[in-house]
Amino acid sequence: MASMPSFQSRKQEEFKEEFLTCPICAESYDDSKHKAKCLPCLHSFCASCLQRYIKERKSFACPKCRQTVQLETEGDLSSLPNNFIVENLKEYHDIFNLCVPCGNCDDGENAVSFCHDCVCFVCQGCVDMHQKMRSLRGHSLSTMTELREKKCNPMSLCQQRCEKHPKQEMTLYCQDESCKVPVCPTCAHVEHRGHDLVYIEVTVEKTTEELQGAAGKVRAQLEELTLIKTAIKQAQSRLMLSFRQKETEMQGTVEELHRMIDLRKEEACTKMDDLFKNEEKRLEEYEKSVDMLSFQMSSACEYTESSCSINHHVQLLDSSRHIMQRLQELQSTPLPMAEIESKEFVVSEKHVVAMGQFQDSIKNLCDLTLVVSKSPTSESFSSPDVEFPPPPKINFATYEEGSKSNSNESSVEVPPQTKTPSSEKTKKLSGKNTKKPPAKKVVNEPPQPAVDTDQCTITLDPNPWRGKPCKAEVTTVNSDNKPIPRGGAKVQASLKWAKSQMGGLPCPVVDHDNGTYTITYTPLLYGDNELAVYINDTSMEGSPFIVIAGQENS
Repeated sequence: MASMPSFQSRKQEEFKEEFLTCPICAESYDDSKHKAKCLPCLHSFCASCLQRYIKERKSFACPKCRQTVQLETEGDLSSLPNNFIVENLKEYHDIFNLCVPCGNCDDGENAVSFCHDCVCFVCQGCVDMHQKMRSLRGHSLSTMTELREKKCNPMSLCQQRCEKHPKQEMTLYCQDESCKVPVCPTCAHVEHRGHDLVYIEVTVEKTTEELQGAAGKVRAQLEELTLIKTAIKQAQSRLMLSFRQKETEMQGTVEELHRMIDLRKEEACTKMDDLFKNEEKRLEEYEKSVDMLSFQMSSACEYTESSCSINHHVQLLDSSRHIMQRLQELQSTPLPMAEIESKEFVVSEKHVVAMGQFQDSIKNLCDLTLVVSKSPTSESFSSPDVEFPPPPKINFATYEEGSKSNSNESSVEVPPQTKTPSSEKTKKLSGKNTKKPPAKKVVNEPPQPAVDTDQCTITLDPNPWRGKPCKAEVTTVNSDNKPIPRGGAKVQASLKWAKSQMGGLPCPVVDHDNGTYTITYTPLLYGDNELAVYINDTSMEGSPFIVIAGQENS
């Protein structure tokens, strides 16, 4: 062998375990039961393990890479080649450890030298015999130490000898399609006469170049696979980052909703408590007035009955006018029945609408999907044959397009959201229209006025507060920039938090029938909110508008 691994850089046990043992049974390879067999995928296992593994099958999967292996005959491993690399490594390992048996005698002693003329290992007794016998005295001997220092394996020299003519080396190679084997000069002259013969060195050099060229192409593909694996790791990292960001965002949104609900609960309880106390106080005052009037009437009746029951006619006649006057006064006093109406707490229609909007928002809160990230920072790997897609990105699904929410003023359809920010609170619209969503056909729908959304204007509430209703006035104009004197335009609006991926909540719109429309919106979160406005299914220029909501007591 031209080159062998260095045993000084690796412990012998580790070398033996890695190269000279079967990965299934962990037994050392040998020349019989545990002979190393090489599969088409170039993975090696001992014949015993493979025989138990395949049983009587004609095909099986490699225990390492799962590639399918086809046999010529069911359960027959003879068609699989032996792993000559393992055999040579084993021979080199035996030489290094001085455990090669003598091949010249039957004493069973380990060899101490190699005879290049006899082409075999010899023990110390055979070495002494070479020195005594004249016919053997001229043979060339090399000790095991010399063999190790030269880093060559004399057993490979044995393999280069012809089995039919042991004294001759196989220096030629038959290139005929029916042969393709190394031969010695005698075999070439007898069995391969007239065949295409070349020196074995030429064939080895050519074969080595072909194998190394093919291995270079595979190694290039391996480098591409390494890049693909790196891209997969990056995609996994970005997916995890997107997951953590959305998880944090959703957690923050839920916590904010909890905080807002608790705040509204406190406000509602306080309002209900105030209403209850005021009404209770009013009823208590009525009860006191009724008790006082009842006491006065009862006292007057008792006094009258007492006066009539006493036989003092003169005194009775003298006080009768005073008693009658008091009884007439009490008789003419109106009873407080009209002020004692039955009252109860009633949930307004706005509350019902808000509950429906809130339920839709809660449903959309967990409506997630995976989309391909289109950000400039997304990295992708591409090769001549493979296109590796960028990693998926987690987004919150937008509010379902076309869903409706009822209110006291009108029925509002939720428009799709755009992503063009605007920092002006009051701006005149100019520029091109955005893409129009598909309009829905409505039976007997009145004709809509021709509105030029490029020139329409909107006036936002100058002091928006979180949780407080705000107003936005929209004025529609035609293509001549003249106000439209009538209503009927389809004005839609929705409001959402600027940092949220959720769809916006619909906002009520009032048509004043004079070309102006009032949008009522309530910022749910303080900070930047986005108000999206559509007229006749066309987004207003600059929509969504930024609404910076303040927070009370801040």
